[in-house]
Amino acid sequence: MALNECGVIISEKWLRSAEMRPRVLLGAFVTMPNHLHGLVTMKSVGPKVSVPVAKGARSAPLHRQADSLSSFIAGFKAATTRRLNELHGTTGVTIWQRNYHERVVRNSSEWERKRRYILENPMNWPQDDENPDLKKYRHLE
Repeated sequence: MALNECGVIISEKWLRSAEMRPRVLLGAFVTMPNHLHGLVTMKSVGPKVSVPVAKGARSAPLHRQADSLSSFIAGFKAATTRRLNELHGTTGVTIWQRNYHERVVRNSSEWERKRRYILENPMNWPQDDENPDLKKYRHLE
């Protein structure tokens, strides 16, 4: 996968986000044209603290566990969104989908399967259902 400038920024922010969080250990990852795959381990470090993250007009503040996986992902998405908006001279443009998909990896053989899937994912991009080029030419089949 040859990364464009946006892909390079996303990859750099992924690595930098982990450097800033002592609980996060990164495994294999790959930045794809429209998503990112990564293995993340959350280490146990110190007491857990809950922090407010948002307040709606008619709701109580939402809380996210500080140094949790969701906090890591939220920080990464916010940092990349800010940087990509700066790059394109825009403000407030949404880059990421609202949530993320997570799966608990329960043993070393599953970890290895996931690692291999991530590393081989770029080779599967031509057949990926989310590949816009595939959608464009699918009617020709």
